[in-house]
Amino acid sequence: MLVLVEGESDEEIISAAWSKLRSGQPMPFEIRPALGMKNLNITLNDQELFAKLGSRMIAGIFDFDEAYDQWNGVWKSRDKPSTLVSSVESDGLIKRRDGKNAWAMLLPVPTARQTYASTALKGRSILSIEFLFEDKDIPPHMIDHVAGPLNVSMPKFRSAEKTSFATHVAGLPASSFAAFEPLLSALEGMLAGRH
Repeated sequence: MLVLVEGESDEEIISAAWSKLRSGQPMPFEIRPALGMKNLNITLNDQELFAKLGSRMIAGIFDFDEAYDQWNGVWKSRDKPSTLVSSVESDGLIKRRDGKNAWAMLLPVPTARQTYASTALKGRSILSIEFLFEDKDIPPHMIDHVAGPLNVSMPKFRSAEKTSFATHVAGLPASSFAAFEPLLSALEGMLAGRH
């Protein structure tokens, strides 16, 4: 299965999560960065995608932030129908292209980050992949605080720190990757035909 993610650091972080949580097991999918949420949307909506893939499965993973709008736009037209196969935010929202081995997924929302992302917030959510880690695992200098609605301070991961953070998490213990379990389980479920 081909798994497309928004960026290169996402690829590194998910690979690290797999090695920590599935120690010794080969990763049964290939992860590739799509170079942005819009490119991920464009690729999944490409008319020629399934001809190019042949029988290969594909999944796209979107951050649960402004990328929600891109995820929501995948397979929206009548000629590309899809079905929501997981509507539980803590498991990751997943839609499947009808009749195809293709999925589009939003990151799962850990209990500690429920105020960061929801279907009520939609594209105003702020859950980038880095926020699947607890605050204790995120060096404070990698976070900016920006003014949100009603002048509330909201955390935002610094784009310039994403590569450094991906390197940083490789040294964290497996327990720090607990919030990735629903993501990995969902990918395994796709491979096993459970989604």
